[in-house]
Amino acid sequence: MTNVVASLMTATALNELRVREIWAKAGSRQHHEALTRLGVTRIIQPERDAGLAMATEIRIPHDLATPSVNCRPTLPLGSAGTAHAMRH
Repeated sequence: MTNVVASLMTATALNELRVREIWAKAGSRQHHEALTRLGVTRIIQPERDAGLAMATEIRIPHDLATPSVNCRPTLPLGSAGTAHAMRH
């Protein structure tokens, strides 16, 4: 978890020292907006980025050529839950 107050105070101090390039980690959209207003050059949000990457992977699998898995049993189950041979 990101310490928002420490992050904002550090960004302010670095701006006062005229540091040209400031990088910071934001833990929320509001934190990101505050850092932007303070002139932070690069703001990273690793949790957000990882969540978006996972959502994309779930929606669009990398390997679309993988055949789907058939989870149905190949032999019918008997009344006791055991498989029995099929007659042709």
